[in-house]
Amino acid sequence: SILVKQAVDLFDGKYGKGITFELDLFNKPLEIMADQVQVNQIIANILINSVQAIEQNKGTVKISTGEKNFGEGELLAPLNKSKLGKGRFAFVSIKDSGCGMSEETKNRMFDPFFSTKTQGLVRGLGLASIPGIVHNHKGSITVESELGKGTDISIFFPISII
Repeated sequence: SILVKQAVDLFDGKYGKGITFELDLFNKPLEIMADQVQVNQIIANILINSVQAIEQNKGTVKISTGEKNFGEGELLAPLNKSKLGKGRFAFVSIKDSGCGMSEETKNRMFDPFFSTKTQGLVRGLGLASIPGIVHNHKGSITVESELGKGTDISIFFPISII
């Protein structure tokens, strides 16, 4: 939750006066074994795309954190076609009220250099880096999106048992 709050503080007020950031953070710390820089990179890259998806700079980005328990193989990790083991997972969910994505765009959103931006605008590896980071941390990604109804991306990481 602290990492999420820090990332949102960097964006709040800098990307259009009409974009509201709403935080719904879990009420206790959730310990995960993860590289802090890489987790910050994931959150920042998703936030950038969420802000850019909001048309006319009028909308909402809601960031939630929490804990979810999964049974054996319950959560399919679509990027590596494997199932996660059972256990407790921490998640961060970033949901925007932007333009949403078609199925075709959603299926390519993590491809290197894929962009829906017009020619001449910055293109890169922002979202393409996310699957590898999540996979290396034994996590998973879910994406829900519909044209005209925004996008909800959730990242799950196993909770550390200390």
